[in-house]
Amino acid sequence: MNHYIVMQNATHGEELSGGYMWSPQKDKSGKKNHAYERMATVKVGDKIYSCYDKAIRAVGIATSNCYIAQQPHELQEKN
Repeated sequence: MNHYIVMQNATHGEELSGGYMWSPQKDKSGKKNHAYERMATVKVGDKIYSCYDKAIRAVGIATSNCYIAQQPHELQEKN
């Protein structure tokens, strides 16, 4: 089991209530996104510490391996 700290900030509410984490694969300039590169290594059973507002606000256990998915609708609305 690996341990991850995830800085969610602006999207913490949607991600926590939806039971998922999401990150773009590339940044706005088209370069690789470091957060996604690390997220891609998450496997079932890994422990995830969810941080926002400068503190750990939730701890979860991954229920699936990382997989590619479209940006959730509720996050599209925030952007």
